[in-house]
Amino acid sequence: MCIVKLDVMLAHKWDEDSKVDPTDWLVSEKLDGVRSVWTGSHFISRNGKPFYAPDYFKAVLPPDTILDGELFGGRGEFQKTVGIVKSITTRKDEWEGLTFMIFDAPQVPGTFEERYQFLLRMMESSPETKYMKVVEQTPCEGKAQLMAGLVKMQDNGGEGLMLRQPGSLYESGRTRTLLKVKSFQDTDGVVIGLKEGKGRLKGVMGALLCSLRDDPKKTFSVGTGFTDEQRKAPPENGTVVIVKYQEMTKAGIPRFPVYIGVRAD
Repeated sequence: MCIVKLDVMLAHKWDEDSKVDPTDWLVSEKLDGVRSVWTGSHFISRNGKPFYAPDYFKAVLPPDTILDGELFGGRGEFQKTVGIVKSITTRKDEWEGLTFMIFDAPQVPGTFEERYQFLLRMMESSPETKYMKVVEQTPCEGKAQLMAGLVKMQDNGGEGLMLRQPGSLYESGRTRTLLKVKSFQDTDGVVIGLKEGKGRLKGVMGALLCSLRDDPKKTFSVGTGFTDEQRKAPPENGTVVIVKYQEMTKAGIPRFPVYIGVRAD
């Protein structure tokens, strides 16, 4: 398999104190899935790692068309989705419960609106399937509507919202034409050790010791968000994990971090 890495578009964050007026920006759900690129013949992670989707899943996707999206197993099913997507030879039947949610076509020229229309036409000309969908985009009427939509989304088990600037081009790397809207933020940590549990958790992992992926000198511990099974078999040193948090401390480390799961790539 020939793997060609695509430098995907990454979001900055938006909050109520932001100077960016979201009016007329396009709003969509921030999916709790695994970021994936369809190369026209197979799936890869944003870092170029292959995902071994079964043939029945890939058969419905368009050949020779690069698509940017997420493999999605439903709200609140992130860790289960990661397990399915990371599997090489097993769990093929479980791909039946995933959908490739498409939010961009990186090599299609033009504005985001033009690329979005391309995706809608592509779906109209494709066989009807549950394995791929285009993420719905709706115009934002302003900050009040955006915040009300965020509350509703999170009350329904969603992770948050995404904002796309009208007329924006596809850019590689982090850009301010793509913004994420969440009550909690998230970041990547690298496991560097663990703390033994006490009391009810005696004999299993009590907390993970992590360093920030983007700043390894800054370390912190994560002690919540784990299932009993995960505490019995915690991630090994060097594993990249996702944690959510309310805010950064003055020292630049996550305050009240909560474990989300292992990053798929």
